[in-house]
Amino acid sequence: ITSGDLHLELSVSSELARTLLDLGDPEDALDAATAAIERGEAHPGREWLAQLHLVCADALEELGDHEQALIHHRAFHEHHQRNIDEVRERRLTQLRVMHELDTLRRQKEIVTEERAALSEANQRLIALHEEKSEFMAIASHDLRSPLTVVSAIAEELQYRQPSPQRATELGDALLES
Repeated sequence: ITSGDLHLELSVSSELARTLLDLGDPEDALDAATAAIERGEAHPGREWLAQLHLVCADALEELGDHEQALIHHRAFHEHHQRNIDEVRERRLTQLRVMHELDTLRRQKEIVTEERAALSEANQRLIALHEEKSEFMAIASHDLRSPLTVVSAIAEELQYRQPSPQRATELGDALLES
């Protein structure tokens, strides 16, 4: 028998016991409730188990067995309190899970925003790198041409003794570069 089937069986037994008691048959109500309690004790913490103890207590009160009624009243309160504690603990667990989910959602939003900002910064860096490469190519070319002239003039001045007229021409070429 599955847990769900047992739960259904014990819930029906609880209703049956309560109905028998309401119909004025406390002995049969007590028998039905006691049998259901014995069957359900292996699965404590259900509200129907608390209700079965209450039916037993009410039936025993009607039959005049106050001592046994008191035992079942205590069992009712014990099971009822356990049910309340279980419900409270489940609710706290739900709240913790909901809080964790909210925290994870916020963290995901932050990561998404940071990822977008990093992507944007990366695109800017790529554009700056391309601008730098273009500038370096232009600067390299623009510097190489005049430097070639300067280097040729320096060589000629170092290895050849140019005439004053040639020295003037070389000076003019340097100024143009």
